Amino acid sequence: MKAGRRRAYLRLLAGLPAIMLFLTGCVAVLAGGAVGGGTYAYLNGKLSQDLDRPVPKVYGAAMDTLKDFHLPVVKDAHDSLSARIESRFADGANIWIKIDSETVSDSRISVRVGLLGDKSKSRELVGCIDSHLNLSPWDKARVNVMAKSRSGLGW
Repeated sequence: MKAGRRRAYLRLLAGLPAIMLFLTGCVAVLAGGAVGGGTYAYLNGKLSQDLDRPVPKVYGAAMDTLKDFHLPVVKDAHDSLSARIESRFADGANIWIKIDSETVSDSRISVRVGLLGDKSKSRELVGCIDSHLNLSPWDKARVNVMAKSRSGLGW
């Protein structure tokens, strides 16, 4: 009886990491959808965030971020319910920014850098967009100075 019980425990322990990974992924996606403003979800090369701001404000913050990093706007299509922006880094990596309305006052932004996705650059862009939405004009000026100092680092 002890050997059978031990095998059952070993099977359970062997499958535990897979179960934990599955549950962690689902919880992260659910948390990203339920909490707005600070929770990011990185999935399939895209970094997404739910925001408690309407599309036009998020669009303005995205355009300000591209200006901060001296990134050109290659394509721009927007209205009051959605926006699609394309840009490009100096190294040729494409940037896709997608903003969709969730409700009248909430939106979801997704940023993808490169074909396979670059999590760190996507996080930097979304973080700057988020800061443009939440900071005072004085703090926005500081973010602009920080972004300009970073642009010399190969951005």
